[in-house]
Amino acid sequence: MRLTSQVLSDAPTIINPEKQVTLLLRSLKIPYLENLGITKDTYEVIDLTDNELIELSNFPRLKNLKVLLVGNNNITGINDDKLPNNLPHLQSISFIHNNISKFLDVRILCRFKNLSNITFIENPITDSSNYRYFIIWLIPTLKVLDFSKVKQKELMKAKELFGESIEDPSELALSMLEDISTTESRKNQILSKDMRNLQDVGKKLTDEDKAKLLRELETADSVEDIERIERALHNGHM
Repeated sequence: MRLTSQVLSDAPTIINPEKQVTLLLRSLKIPYLENLGITKDTYEVIDLTDNELIELSNFPRLKNLKVLLVGNNNITGINDDKLPNNLPHLQSISFIHNNISKFLDVRILCRFKNLSNITFIENPITDSSNYRYFIIWLIPTLKVLDFSKVKQKELMKAKELFGESIEDPSELALSMLEDISTTESRKNQILSKDMRNLQDVGKKLTDEDKAKLLRELETADSVEDIERIERALHNGHM
């Protein structure tokens, strides 16, 4: 389905648990982004979970947008150089269950001045050596990575490995930006969303796991935690 002006006009709007105005565009089989300018920068959260997006691009200038949810798509990277300028106050992105496999394809994240929370769980990139340290180094404003707070000792280790900043990278940092795809990552990169979902079958939740997640859902106070828990319950695995 194309993201037409009519689709945007008909899309439901909610206030999320963090009292942010949210545009819901879930599960519409949207292949690419267009016409977002008609939203008139009304929303703090845009939820594009479970669509068919391949790349993250073509955003107009949205100064009010703080949270972007694009989990369960086919995104391989960010190819829009204008994105940091067009989304200047973006604080959180969820890339859960996509096809990102190279640091080079998300290098532009270092240019987001307010990005503090990001999730790459269930992307091939997370299998890469020193993945967590590299993302922490790449995005100096980051406070939470994959639902886990960034610790001071991790910041120190990241700088030790990759240099004081993106402007002064170590040889290791440069090599990782050139091509960090493992053989397994390259294989996973070409998998469709449905094929990746099939790979997840078998990692079933036990009754104890489900009860624990339901208890967590009752007390969850952030959109990221709610998304993580709902996804686990929906797919039947942690």
